[in-house]
Amino acid sequence: MKRALLVALFLATPLSADEVFLRGGGRVKGIIVERSDSTIVVDVGAGRVGIPRARIERILEGRTPLSTYLERASRLAAGDVQGWLALGLWAQDQDLQTQARAAFERVVDLDPGNATAQKALGRVLLAEAWVTAEESYRARGYVPFEGSWITPGERESILAQRAEEARAERGKAEADARVREAEARARAAEAEAQRAEAAAASDGGIPIGWGAWGPWGTTWGWPTHGSGPRRPFARPPCLSCAPPAPAPQPTPAPEPRPAPRARTAVKALNPRH
Repeated sequence: MKRALLVALFLATPLSADEVFLRGGGRVKGIIVERSDSTIVVDVGAGRVGIPRARIERILEGRTPLSTYLERASRLAAGDVQGWLALGLWAQDQDLQTQARAAFERVVDLDPGNATAQKALGRVLLAEAWVTAEESYRARGYVPFEGSWITPGERESILAQRAEEARAERGKAEADARVREAEARARAAEAEAQRAEAAAASDGGIPIGWGAWGPWGTTWGWPTHGSGPRRPFARPPCLSCAPPAPAPQPTPAPEPRPAPRARTAVKALNPRH
């Protein structure tokens, strides 16, 4: 019923074809179906457009594909299957999609098995019945995915592959972040070492609070400020590198001295004394 009303509307539409030029540029092609002192209504094929007369610069009368379609449709008999089919194909070539669909639907109303009109309407034959493409895909177990129809297994495979690629990308991003962090720490440590070396060089010796051991455990002493010579810069002492101090040796006890002889005893032995 809806398709019949649409065709009847086309047949009742006036056949004057016009091109409406607008002030400031632009134009509207179609058929003027209504006129008033303030507005005109133009049928552009896919619908109707109202245009205020104040915006109209001029109207150029002429023929359009839409007017030709309406003129040919007005001459066709209601049951002329081949006539409506030919008109639908011609309208399709003229990019009059709304009018072409109306003609094809008129054909399938008269002849449901007409393959040309059914295919033009986007339908496919499934189990001896014409159905829409969506109905056909769903009946065969396909699922919609990103504008196309695929099997559920294909969809799961695609999603799994994308998840794996996403995990790999996250792992790579985390590894890159760790490398950048390590490089930043290395640069910070190098800058700190350079600042410490520069501070020691400007002071002329070892920074305050450091000890410095010379070769074989000799102590260089502390740097002074304003008095005495300053020692050159030296690294902190390496206590494990200094040789061990010799163990203290015990002092030997003195040998006992013999007691002196008594003089009386000597005289007794030697009467000359």
